[in-house]
Amino acid sequence: MPEQRTPMPDTTATDTPIRFPDRLRLRVPRGLSAAVELAAGRHHTSPSEWARQALLRGLEDEGLRLINGRVETVQNDEFFASETELRR
Repeated sequence: MPEQRTPMPDTTATDTPIRFPDRLRLRVPRGLSAAVELAAGRHHTSPSEWARQALLRGLEDEGLRLINGRVETVQNDEFFASETELRR
């Protein structure tokens, strides 16, 4: 019988594990998994954490923010302020 391994917990700057109760499955183009692993390695993080952060940044670029499990729309002035800061 093969040994069952428990998944490693995701951690931030502390040793306290973070639990993410929801899962999201995606179909991706060939090579994307390898690219995510490479990007995560460059940032010294796990591929899962890198993908989570990339998705959250993408949602924020679309004017959406996830706060305490709820989706909130970024106010126009706040959204445009961050766009202006990026262009400087």
